[in-house]
Amino acid sequence: MHQMVSGVLSRRSRIWACALLLALPLEAVMAEQTMPIATPPAACADPAFHAFDFWLGDWDVYSGDQLIGHNSIRAIEQGCGLAESWRSASGTTGVSYNAYDPADRHWHQFWVSAAGYVLRLRGNVDARGRMVMLGQLPNPKTGHMDQQRITWSREPDGSVRQLWEASADGEAWTVSFDGSYRRADAG
Repeated sequence: MHQMVSGVLSRRSRIWACALLLALPLEAVMAEQTMPIATPPAACADPAFHAFDFWLGDWDVYSGDQLIGHNSIRAIEQGCGLAESWRSASGTTGVSYNAYDPADRHWHQFWVSAAGYVLRLRGNVDARGRMVMLGQLPNPKTGHMDQQRITWSREPDGSVRQLWEASADGEAWTVSFDGSYRRADAG
């Protein structure tokens, strides 16, 4: 009988412990979603943490006049970073986390796609107010690492231009993508 009681108690204890562990992340997510970000914590109050805020929102992404996908950019960690969620018109997806690091005074992006590649970018706002980040990806034709340069610029009409360029030598750049982010609610 003692073995049966202790087996039941430990089984019940395990069930309660699992339920508690599962509830904690959900509670944290709910708290994060309900907390206002209007007043960022002192650690993220510096304007450098908000240099990329012009990219926040829900976007329809175009290449020329063709709608190629949707992108949602959200503030995370009480305004200390950005999370990107991309879905192309064909259904491919990708996500990124973007944050300013005061230790090196640069913005960083970590992108991962369902296509199986990871892109790490590092950069800052240039003198013209554009976010410019650099990284590397393997060139599928040569096997060598090509430099990647992505520039996001706020346009006068409220859209955001994303210009993605690649270079084998860092001097001659070719356009990989030139797109326009238009507010999804703008019609």
